[in-house]
Amino acid sequence: MDAVFLFVTMVIPKAGAVVLGLPLTLNLLLLLCVVMVNVNHAILAVQSFRDFGAVYVMLGVFIVTTMCLSLAFGVSPFQLSQMLVVLISPLAAVSVKRIRPELMFKLVCVAVIVVNVYGMIQFIGGISRMTIPGLTATYGQNIEMKNIGYDGSTDGGNKIPSTYQNGNSVGIFNVLAVSYLLSFVSLGLWKRTRILGIMCGLVGLLLCGSRSILIPFVVAFAVMITAFLKELPKGRRTTATTVVTVGSLVLFVLLAFQRTILEQFWQRNIWQTIEDPTAAGRTGQWASSIKAMHSLDLPQLLRLFTFGKDSSMQIGGEGLPAFFFTFGIVATVLFYGGLVLVVYCCWNFRSGRPLALGLLCVVVAFCVDTTYFYPPNLMMFFIFAMTVVRVRDGESNPVLV
Repeated sequence: MDAVFLFVTMVIPKAGAVVLGLPLTLNLLLLLCVVMVNVNHAILAVQSFRDFGAVYVMLGVFIVTTMCLSLAFGVSPFQLSQMLVVLISPLAAVSVKRIRPELMFKLVCVAVIVVNVYGMIQFIGGISRMTIPGLTATYGQNIEMKNIGYDGSTDGGNKIPSTYQNGNSVGIFNVLAVSYLLSFVSLGLWKRTRILGIMCGLVGLLLCGSRSILIPFVVAFAVMITAFLKELPKGRRTTATTVVTVGSLVLFVLLAFQRTILEQFWQRNIWQTIEDPTAAGRTGQWASSIKAMHSLDLPQLLRLFTFGKDSSMQIGGEGLPAFFFTFGIVATVLFYGGLVLVVYCCWNFRSGRPLALGLLCVVVAFCVDTTYFYPPNLMMFFIFAMTVVRVRDGESNPVLV
């Protein structure tokens, strides 16, 4: 059950259908099954992140209270489902706790290759034409309405979504997968598969068009490579350095011949960022929301800061401001503070530092985008973090066979 859940979460997270106006995915159904198999295991898994356990309990109190107030004052079922996703997603870490580390490694290798090969097929053949309703996209939802910078005339987009329906989500997966594969080493056949997985993940990042995850990852990637090489024995360090250098050159040459990939990367991540100083309209959203707050009376301000906005408040935004407007200031501090605690927990174990940097990149993305509201992004944050915790606790080894 745990292995099936992890495979679905990483490879086909949007498989499912719209039921009563809400997306019901196989990923969410399996998460409920994984948690309900043994609730105590799920609670213990969250407590494995040390201080995060107490933070999660307090965060849960504020989220549940906000959900109850929202029901009393009116809230859409979709918004309620988003709150529920934030509440239950950390429990997904229990799935990693119960499977063999070697199996997790193989699942990540297969997943990152499948997801990004499919993304390349989308890039070449067209996003809509390559979509399989019910499997790579939720049945009943229109992929052309998703945030992919869709261009109906070419069936392409600035943000190749692969099986995630959104370039931001596939970008988060690729960063976590590449960081994980740099943190753990395998032998034999899976050693070569691991290298292929890293290369596929990097190509997928070029295509995903998610600036919120790609920009921090570019900064962190050099540190990841350095940390990865330092953890190797001296006898293997020279060989690994050569492999990384040659592999990077080969990847660059291949991309140079496929100029459209480089053009896609340049146009989306460099040129559009320079041309748009508003961060895709976010600065305007935040400014208008702050202006709207000035018109609130004292009871409304207390409600906003304590348990988030009610349905009458016309306040919105992206990333961290959106979380604050939804749950209030205390829940926002607990949520982002808890994520930083998890990153720190992984950073304290030396072999897990590349993955810790990947997790930090995801925290940065959560500050800019509301991807934490949409499965499986927050689930994957805790799933990959648990792989390092298992090594710290002596349940696993950085070198996997």
